[in-house]
Amino acid sequence: MQTKDYSAAAFIEFVGGAYVRAYQFAYDEGEGLFGRVIHRAKPDGHPFDWKTACDFGLMQMLCGELIEVSERRRLNCNEAGLLAEACASLVDQRLHQFLQHVGTAAHPMLDYPKYLVSQIEAKFSDDGLMPRMVADVLTQERNKLFDAEEYTRKDNLLTTVAHPMLTFVAWLDKLDHDKAVDPSGYKQKYDMRRRIVALHRFGLAMLPPETWHNDVAA
Repeated sequence: MQTKDYSAAAFIEFVGGAYVRAYQFAYDEGEGLFGRVIHRAKPDGHPFDWKTACDFGLMQMLCGELIEVSERRRLNCNEAGLLAEACASLVDQRLHQFLQHVGTAAHPMLDYPKYLVSQIEAKFSDDGLMPRMVADVLTQERNKLFDAEEYTRKDNLLTTVAHPMLTFVAWLDKLDHDKAVDPSGYKQKYDMRRRIVALHRFGLAMLPPETWHNDVAA
């Protein structure tokens, strides 16, 4: 009889694997490092490739959850504990489904959800690729919110692209200025402000300021 695996690694493979399958169904081919790895991995293929893809899948889900959790916080809240809260939210959403997959309805140990949360938080807070994925997600979100002219600068033959966190900082600083000189316009930007504050808080939680480097466009 096969032993049931309740480990955090099994949870990550189950939840991340669901993301991988959904990604492969939705896209003909992956884009970028993470997309290519996720798209090409198969459950019955190379074990390391599948595990890596599942890790990337859960990382992607965790980034989405970090933004959702950040948006639920009040505007003046800081980033403290955001990763732990996002891990807890993700576990809460997926735990029942995982236990059904394992073949039980009961928690296998005392404080089992807390065990999963602590293991996932520790794994992805130390994963060297997590900051890269966070930066990719923030860049995608920034590009949806702003015209390219607002975060690029042309200097002779080079085009410099601002780090998304620097774009958010600049916009929030300008908003503070607008609050004094254009109160009516300031009020109209409330929804934009909430979104950018949430993204900025997400970045603060996951990316040290010394990593906010501008890039040269290819």
